[in-house]
Amino acid sequence: GQQRALSIHVVFHFAVFDKSVTPRAREYGKQVLSAIQEMNPHRIRLHATTHSLAQQLSAVGVSANTIPYPTRLRQLSRSTIIESHNDKVGKACRSPLKVLLAGMPRAEKGRDQIRSLLESIETNQLRSGRLVWSMQLPSKRWERMIPKTMHDLYHEAVVDSNNGALEVMQGNLTSENYHRWLDSADIGLFLYDPDRYAARCSGVLLEMMIRGVPVIVPNRCWLADQVRQADESHPIGWIYDSTDDIPTILLNLEQDLPLVRQNCLRHAQHIAVVHSGRNTMQQMGISDQGLQSRKAAG
Repeated sequence: GQQRALSIHVVFHFAVFDKSVTPRAREYGKQVLSAIQEMNPHRIRLHATTHSLAQQLSAVGVSANTIPYPTRLRQLSRSTIIESHNDKVGKACRSPLKVLLAGMPRAEKGRDQIRSLLESIETNQLRSGRLVWSMQLPSKRWERMIPKTMHDLYHEAVVDSNNGALEVMQGNLTSENYHRWLDSADIGLFLYDPDRYAARCSGVLLEMMIRGVPVIVPNRCWLADQVRQADESHPIGWIYDSTDDIPTILLNLEQDLPLVRQNCLRHAQHIAVVHSGRNTMQQMGISDQGLQSRKAAG
């Protein structure tokens, strides 16, 4: 019989090029268009998880609809939310504050910047008790990221991660442990390469924002766009031009942190709505009724 036409949704997440259109990017656009042609008579709908990525696709001849990247909302009881709110707001005025780098370190996520940054804040911010540095580390090759002068803190953290200036989460985490870890953050620090994230969104940033956690992000990329778009008159974090700026930001943030924290908690409600799975599906043109029909048909 005649083949039934399907509606197929394709979501683009990674940048097509870094700074300017390349011959490889143009060839990629041609391949996408060719693939769509080959999939006739099916209806192909293309989506991009950032506006800047949609612009990149357009530059290589591909039209895509911008959709919000969905993030997970923690299902907490009202009493837990109130306790967390009060604890975070209160902790904004006392030390130590936990600076958290979520995700296993990779080159595009600033792996090679960690060592020098730790060296610059070790004495006056970590060992002084002002901050706790929390991050995931592989069980092997951790020495490339931890300065030799902090190896004692690393070994202490591996034995007991709750009482030192360094908190180490070893290896991959279960979903529940990962979310509990993010819940404990006072500041979310992102050392991402701005060129790699010029058109690429960060699910980790959204996970921090949906918790109401203030963030420190690099300039000239999607992450900085999100901080600016929140509301310039009600800042939700700090933007740096160079990682050399980060020690000074950390040293001075306490004076603004209580207000920034309040702004973040308000903005989290906006993130929860815009970046919900339901809203993403609606922006893709998939209604709740359509989803129910597909489930019934399945």
